[in-house]
Amino acid sequence: MNEDKVIMTIVKLEADMVDVKETLANINGQLGSLTAIMQSQDKMVKLLVDMKTEQVANKYRNDNMEERIETLETEMEQVKRHLQMA
Repeated sequence: MNEDKVIMTIVKLEADMVDVKETLANINGQLGSLTAIMQSQDKMVKLLVDMKTEQVANKYRNDNMEERIETLETEMEQVKRHLQMA
């Protein structure tokens, strides 16, 4: 009788072990998915940082160009006035 209980307990424990192994396999699969998501997000963050850096550089260039255009327009006005005087 005790042998039957021991055998039933062993069978139940083996079934539980199978369930635990399946659960661990699912968790490992989910961890793999989460790792892939995190790597993808890291790439997106890097792209956003690169884009922001490029945006700042472009704004700096644009501001310099606008300043240069204003300077040239002022110089052109001065040349026109000078030519009208002559």
